[in-house]
Amino acid sequence: RLQGDWSSDVCSSDLAVVGQPSAVAAQRAVVDALGTRSPRWFTSPDSALVGALEGEGTSWLFLEGPAWVDEAAEVAVEAGRKVAVAGPGEHEAPPRGWWLSDPVAGDGRFGGLGLAAGVTAAWAGVDLGALHAGARDMGVACARSALFENPAYTLGLAAVFAETDLGAGTPVMLGSSARLGPLLHWQGRMWGAVLSDVVNVGGVVRHRGTAGVTGTVGDEELLQALLRGPRDKLVIVWEVIEGGPFGEHAAVQVRALQDLLERERIPHLKVRLPGLDARTVGASVLLAEHAAVAAGCYADTDPLGLAGVDAWYTAVQRARAVDGGAPSA
Repeated sequence: RLQGDWSSDVCSSDLAVVGQPSAVAAQRAVVDALGTRSPRWFTSPDSALVGALEGEGTSWLFLEGPAWVDEAAEVAVEAGRKVAVAGPGEHEAPPRGWWLSDPVAGDGRFGGLGLAAGVTAAWAGVDLGALHAGARDMGVACARSALFENPAYTLGLAAVFAETDLGAGTPVMLGSSARLGPLLHWQGRMWGAVLSDVVNVGGVVRHRGTAGVTGTVGDEELLQALLRGPRDKLVIVWEVIEGGPFGEHAAVQVRALQDLLERERIPHLKVRLPGLDARTVGASVLLAEHAAVAAGCYADTDPLGLAGVDAWYTAVQRARAVDGGAPSA
């Protein structure tokens, strides 16, 4: 919960968001896909410290994690800025500011639907009610016990099969809309972080790196890398079903890409999105999170550790418990 009058003090001003790259990527996943305006993003100590001393009309949201984020928050407070800090547990709010109790704010793997991400999305003009309604619908689908009726199980199992049977262990996220770029970038980072450097039952260490490869269907350089580079990648195409000539052109591109991948025998999947709206994006974020965890379970791993899993489920349960599905400010 937020302390103070967030709507009048913050929503009318500019916003800056500070955190480690993965945490900021989780925030941008929704905002850049749906928002009507975008905050200033800071992911390094030097830029954050300099930025905190500028722009007297800017409000600041700090995502707890690395020590430099706390230091930048202190600088902003001393400079008299409006400051909100998001992190796990309950803490005293900074002077003239707010504390957001959010266990996944500074993590980035599962921060896409956390309270801090909701605050940023609301500031950017995103419909939080629709966003969380889509996430709740997908949560119901991802709770189905029947394997092929559960999208998270099937997507996670396909990713494991692609690695174990086809040697395609690096997720590549491609989208038919440029607005999907930040969402896919976060998904690639999240999948890589969740499934990297984990040990299965046989004691085999997996090294996927910390980020998957992402891009749009028309990214020629990325497509050339897929065709000419090592065939160790699983391509997941996120197709937005849209009307009009723009949507028809994107659909033609997706079909051409699929033909190319089939001809070159590159493992690939396609996730079809009914549109690029708040409800669909909320469902997509939760699907990506559930599928990553499912993939880890199928691979006989514990990619997050018990504490990480608990924090994620706590955040999901909290979002579901709020009236209307959206945190109120």
